[in-house]
Amino acid sequence: MKNKPSIPLLILIALFLVLSCAKPPVKKIRKVRKQYHQEVEDDFSKIENDERDILEHYRRLRSQNWKNYKQRNSRLKYKRTKTYRPKTHRPKRVVKKVEPVVTPEPQRVPLAPEQIEELKIEAQQHMNYFCMQKRKSKRFKGEEDCLAFTQDIYSRCQAKNPIHYDRSLVKCVKSQLR
Repeated sequence: MKNKPSIPLLILIALFLVLSCAKPPVKKIRKVRKQYHQEVEDDFSKIENDERDILEHYRRLRSQNWKNYKQRNSRLKYKRTKTYRPKTHRPKRVVKKVEPVVTPEPQRVPLAPEQIEELKIEAQQHMNYFCMQKRKSKRFKGEEDCLAFTQDIYSRCQAKNPIHYDRSLVKCVKSQLR
């Protein structure tokens, strides 16, 4: 026969599980009106009573002079006076015109013949490199066609910059070849 747990043992286990999960009841906290010290309470009541007294005083004054009060308000309703603030004149700010100083352009000195030769060689190298890059391009039929194209660009750039002051010839060739 199999070992079956006895019924009282099962009841004890179930009772233990139920009681272990149970919590004691939560006590409800009643809201209690705060108790201030008697001096503070007296100050509060004095402030409230003073406000009531002031309001009552002004009510009595209005009721005594009700006719005057109503007449004054009716006159103000229809007759309004405009007040104008006088304009203040500020002294105008004087702006001094500053004449621009004309600076003469610095004299551009042409490059030495050795430097011009170096620029021409550099431009020629860029033209040759361009033809090497584009040798398989459908744009040119052969190497002579590419050389003629680059030589045309070089002659146009040389016409733009007949006197060599700086690297403008090389810059022009490079920009046209792109």
